[in-house]
Amino acid sequence: MGGVNYSKIICVDPAKQCAIQPSIPYAVYSKNIKDKSPEQVRDYVCGGKPGNSYQCCDPYDPAANEIVKDGRLIKVIRDKDGFYQEFHVCTCDNQKCEEEHCKGFKRPTQYEYCRARAPNKDHEIQVSPNVYKVVAANTYTNCYQQCKP
Repeated sequence: MGGVNYSKIICVDPAKQCAIQPSIPYAVYSKNIKDKSPEQVRDYVCGGKPGNSYQCCDPYDPAANEIVKDGRLIKVIRDKDGFYQEFHVCTCDNQKCEEEHCKGFKRPTQYEYCRARAPNKDHEIQVSPNVYKVVAANTYTNCYQQCKP
């Protein structure tokens, strides 16, 4: 998906399953890791503490429910319990195409926009010439909350 990347990078304490440091917006992270070694990147994300870093979507971000005006239209498919099953993404680049091929799609929230992204393009399954889907299990997962002292 094009546009702004709303995902974040966190450092997780694998034993406690919580974030060691505050999450870093991906745009800030990508600017600050240029020309750094893998060890320097890990130190940047984890603040020099032991942990594992990964990309995630932050439902706790105050901007998580803001509508993404410049992103693609999506349709969120949930199971009977309200959990995400899959995301359908409209690839149209104009309103006429959207009206013809993406009925029922909407502008996503920042959180939905992040969750609808597959880290691996192989997980984007073409449904029609203007729509692909991604199973929720193959998208970025939620960021962990901050570890309690």
